[in-house]
Amino acid sequence: MMILLPWILPLYLLSSVVISVDAFIVEDEDCRSCLTCGVSNNNRIVGGEDAEINKYPWTAMLLSRGFFRCGGSLINNKYVLTAAHCAKPSDAYKYEVHFLQNRLYTHNSERISRRISEVIVHPNYNRGAAENDIALLKLSHSIRFDDKIRPVCLPPAMSLHTEQDAIIVGWGALEEHGRASPQIQEISVPIISNNQCGDYGLKVTDAMICAGVKEGGMDSCQGDSGGPLHVIINSKLTQAGIVSWGIGCGSPHFPGVYTKVSNYIPWIGEITADACTC
Repeated sequence: MMILLPWILPLYLLSSVVISVDAFIVEDEDCRSCLTCGVSNNNRIVGGEDAEINKYPWTAMLLSRGFFRCGGSLINNKYVLTAAHCAKPSDAYKYEVHFLQNRLYTHNSERISRRISEVIVHPNYNRGAAENDIALLKLSHSIRFDDKIRPVCLPPAMSLHTEQDAIIVGWGALEEHGRASPQIQEISVPIISNNQCGDYGLKVTDAMICAGVKEGGMDSCQGDSGGPLHVIINSKLTQAGIVSWGIGCGSPHFPGVYTKVSNYIPWIGEITADACTC
């Protein structure tokens, strides 16, 4: 019997309106600062290595009551993309996200923090089957983009990524049942077809992506949930997947499974219509 293991660390391991004109000016400036997406800053996932400082400037660290919970990605000036199993709508007041912070629980002068005003989970999310494992976190205040922070690109709707190499980024455990990595990690793994994934005994849908190597040793793990699986499209880093679930960490014949972002582009566009898109 297979057991779905969403890659989230338990919390015990880590826990009348007046609108001013200035508010509209700030939003307009946010949009003008949105020049491009998916450009990394070149200044342990299982089998991975430390990522350069703020190399992936859209990477978000999701915390609950100050304790690390999941990863995520900034996709525009107001929203972070993550996995549905990472956040509950009723708990929005407990969450905050940090950007430009490579190490867990270590403050740095460049860190940008935001509270979460709303958690929007996909209406058809099925936790038991890990289907539609996708959610959006609305930031309490928008982000001003600059040369240090910018969003990741999103893929064209319904695009396929089979046989492309992908980059996973996150603070997940370096080994099965281990603790979160103190330093953000990155690793490159190939995306494989869903048919091949099914041959390994994993029940995946067309809204999921599998990535990994047959011999194992390179994979996402607990704590990587909600983080991005990137591919390169037109020379830009594009989020093809969201770390969702797997069996073991880096186990042979068991690739990681990711929510396929391209299947949800219309839904994302509808929810984030009030944001600036790069």
